[in-house]
Amino acid sequence: MLQDGLKQRLEICGENHPDVANSYLDLGCVEYKLGDLKASLEHLEDAHEIRMSKLGANHPETLSSAANLAVVLLSTGNSRQALELLKGAVETGKIVLGNKNPDLAQYKDDYANALCADKQFDLARDVQTDANFIRKVAFGPGSREYASGLRSLAQIESASGNKKAGRQLLQRAIAIYNASPQQPDPDLGDTLDELAFMYAESNELESARQTFVLAIREKLKTGNGVSYATSL
Repeated sequence: MLQDGLKQRLEICGENHPDVANSYLDLGCVEYKLGDLKASLEHLEDAHEIRMSKLGANHPETLSSAANLAVVLLSTGNSRQALELLKGAVETGKIVLGNKNPDLAQYKDDYANALCADKQFDLARDVQTDANFIRKVAFGPGSREYASGLRSLAQIESASGNKKAGRQLLQRAIAIYNASPQQPDPDLGDTLDELAFMYAESNELESARQTFVLAIREKLKTGNGVSYATSL
């Protein structure tokens, strides 16, 4: 369906129209979720090139395409270009969107993840903390958006060797999801998964086993598949 829509827009609008960029972006994001990184990268590059040309580097939609492209680049191992794109999106976003915009928080989140992958843990922690503050102000300390930021910060802490801080952050996120009016919360199972793996990495096997069981139960409630087998 997305490919048909892209074909129609190409026929009607031509190759360099912003609407065509939107189709490329949608298709690239779906391909990324399906694991087709090569096709995703190609289409997201096309989308970003059109937006840069037609909308300019300072347009909010160009920032969005840059961030999406960077996420795929990071997944393909091109951390240098991903970091450049995300740093630019954050710096430009401050000017174009303002310091309190939730979209800026997402760009900071993506940038922090890339910094963490590049082992720049201190800077990653600072950037993620800024993103979480924006979400806390915009959505509230009990929001799912803020919980998502806590999960991101937990991964940075864990990757930097601070496993205890990582577990504590995930436990805070889990408490928010448990209190969410949206029950069962679709993100709770994945967060429990993350916590269980952190327990396992610290050789706290009984805690890991119990948390994996909780994760499986939550995923079954929401209809999400359980993609792993555990032997602890």
